[in-house]
Amino acid sequence: MRAARRWTAAAVAVALSATLAGCVGAAPAHPLSGSPSPSAASTPTPTPTVDPVVAYAKLRLANQTLRQKVAGLLMLHLPGTDAAGLRGYVDRYGLGGMIL
Repeated sequence: MRAARRWTAAAVAVALSATLAGCVGAAPAHPLSGSPSPSAASTPTPTPTVDPVVAYAKLRLANQTLRQKVAGLLMLHLPGTDAAGLRGYVDRYGLGGMIL
């Protein structure tokens, strides 16, 4: 009985130690100082590359009216399974999607 209590206490102590060790923040890689250290050579700033998907999205949004932007956010439900009817509904209102 006493041995079981010791093992339980030891297990709790190990679990608590592991939990507290995980909560401790790591030391900073470089100690903070009042002035920044001078660099040997300054590296040129790379020019940002343009993501074609982002460029397309920005162009598409710039050409839309407010009504088209709001309609693109909506996802509505229309009963039925007629693909042509559903497609006409989406095209008519410019919806962002349909729930079937």
